[in-house]
Amino acid sequence: MEPTGALTLIPQDNGQSILSAQDAKHTFTVPGIILEDQYRLHDDQYLLVTSDDCPYEECLHLLLIDFPNATFEQIDIGQVNTPGIYKDANLVDDRTLAFSFMGDNRFSATVATAPRRSLSTLGIGSAISYASPWAKKRLFVIEQR
Repeated sequence: MEPTGALTLIPQDNGQSILSAQDAKHTFTVPGIILEDQYRLHDDQYLLVTSDDCPYEECLHLLLIDFPNATFEQIDIGQVNTPGIYKDANLVDDRTLAFSFMGDNRFSATVATAPRRSLSTLGIGSAISYASPWAKKRLFVIEQR
């Protein structure tokens, strides 16, 4: 995983944006209007971090974009009435990004090499929510440290 500037976010009026790449044939409608961070994985996937531009009740959207297959996985972090600022991002290894959000809470986003079954966080009041069904096989997992 390496930082990149290849993706462009075009905000829309509904809190979503159009995401495109310089040389991609596909575009995606994704949540968020601010492009906080973007990383390219070696297999033509991108890890994208967007936000809603509302620091007093922020929601952070982490997206694993697969341009060749025209798909993406989405995980959101945030809680009602909880401020959040994305900061202190660093690459832990070739497939893991660590960062702070909602105060000093540390999170890590890991992209697996093959899909695996991962139960979504089901606890009431959890800051992490998955946009896909809770027991779906996925490549992308978020953990709070």
